[in-house]
Amino acid sequence: MKKWVIISTVIGVALAGILLSSSSSSKEGEVNLSKRNLSSSSSSEVKVVVRNSLPGEVKKIKGVKLGSSYVVESENSIKFIDRDKKVLKEIPLPKKGWVKLFVSPNKKIVAINWIEEYKNEQPLKAKVTLFDEKGDKLWEVEHNLSSLVVDPNGEFILGVTDESNGKAPIEIYTSQGLVKKIPKDSRCWIVAFDEESGNIAILTQEFKYSQYITSVTVYDRNFTPIWKRRGVAVGESCGFELSLKGDKLTLTHYAKGSVTYTIN
Repeated sequence: MKKWVIISTVIGVALAGILLSSSSSSKEGEVNLSKRNLSSSSSSEVKVVVRNSLPGEVKKIKGVKLGSSYVVESENSIKFIDRDKKVLKEIPLPKKGWVKLFVSPNKKIVAINWIEEYKNEQPLKAKVTLFDEKGDKLWEVEHNLSSLVVDPNGEFILGVTDESNGKAPIEIYTSQGLVKKIPKDSRCWIVAFDEESGNIAILTQEFKYSQYITSVTVYDRNFTPIWKRRGVAVGESCGFELSLKGDKLTLTHYAKGSVTYTIN
């Protein structure tokens, strides 16, 4: 079986938001830096490179920049490297399957998604391991998600099992396993985090009365809904940005501008 490595970074929108819409071929907030056969020696396929002049000494760094370090992929491992080019931790890659990396919006948490088996483009057997920016392991859990969003505090992940299926629910995992499923009717869903309060805002679309209706729900750290605004937009378009800070939620529509709601 061929082995592939994909490194992805999730970029924050206005401190905490991210856009994750599989309605387009390239999702904003997820940057594929490399996709290659690990057994291949072709350097032209390598987007993230670590060249070692001595064991543990990195001569050149190309990777994803974290808060105080870098995460990079070499031929057989993933390395966490500090700004002085010292290897902090080295995580060996599995001998079979696929590996995909996700970085939290604040670039402090790295999630390594180990996918052992696929069927019809859906993971059948996978696990995710979370690390801090120094490469210290936080926790891991088994799941079958194809794409992940990482909590800035490293307490949970969320994602869907099938990005092409609009009705695939958003699933939330902690170190204890699956804790919540959030239904939706389209491939458009957006998440925003407020690091200070720990609240999460999730935008979804439901199909009702022959049209798509967009709603935003804010959840607390226990994933209990504390605020909801239904019908913030109508139509299947996913041209939104979402940000959450304190009791202010800002929804920006690319064509119609921004509106700010007070959560109370």
